[in-house]
Amino acid sequence: MIQKIVQFIQGLLKTFQIIRNYTFLVMMQSNFFQTG
Repeated sequence: MIQKIVQFIQGLLKTFQIIRNYTFLVMMQSNFFQTG
């Protein structure tokens, strides 16, 4: 039971990291296009 909860939290953290990395890349690209 506890193991499933831990796995669920780890999955959420991984998904959050991927979303954060993706939004960071999009922001970097938009800034690059605005300045360039």
